[in-house]
Amino acid sequence: MKRRLLLAALVCLAIQSAPGAALAYGEAHYTEAVEAYQRGELERARVHFYAYIKSHPGVYQAHYQLANTLTQKADLDNAILQYQRTLQLKPDKLTAERCQTALKQLAYLKSLPPRQQPINPEERKQRELEYNNAKAIAMQIEQTKRVQAQKDQILADSERAANSVLNEANGQVQSMSQNANYRLRNQNGDWIGVGLPTRMERDVMEPAEREAARIRQEGLKRAASLGGPTM
Repeated sequence: MKRRLLLAALVCLAIQSAPGAALAYGEAHYTEAVEAYQRGELERARVHFYAYIKSHPGVYQAHYQLANTLTQKADLDNAILQYQRTLQLKPDKLTAERCQTALKQLAYLKSLPPRQQPINPEERKQRELEYNNAKAIAMQIEQTKRVQAQKDQILADSERAANSVLNEANGQVQSMSQNANYRLRNQNGDWIGVGLPTRMERDVMEPAEREAARIRQEGLKRAASLGGPTM
């Protein structure tokens, strides 16, 4: 928390020090840099400040505002260089004091372990994008798992119901076989007992098999209606 407050203090210092008299330098790059800075377009401001400094290397105000811009972008190394360059150009007392304060705070931030150092807005945006993408993928995987679990449950219930119909029919056939008293006369003219006739067994089993097939098919349709891949 202390580290975040320190970086926030640096940013506030940079904002409070925003240039207000860009036209005094009569340069298009400086004017564009100032306007971009005030709009919060830090990368655009950085580009135009550098362009201005290339042709006006001795204007300490430009170096100072570039340092402020780089501080807000969390580009610590280059911000330090620009604050140091500002001091070399002998700025006014207030600007010099602000540069010295910023350099002390940036030096402290630089001493932190890498993972505790602030990240620039572009990197933060990229990390947030990667995090959101990973989160969306994880949610999609979780949703797929839930849907598949529902499908598996539907198919398992359908299979149990179909097997129950077939088991009931088999039980009925066995009961009929045990109680059957069907006999046939053999070649010797003797009566012998026979099991349940195949025709009667099929009269029981075929409707049961059709019903079991209907139940399974209905289960497949219900599972498919949930969407996603079908196992």
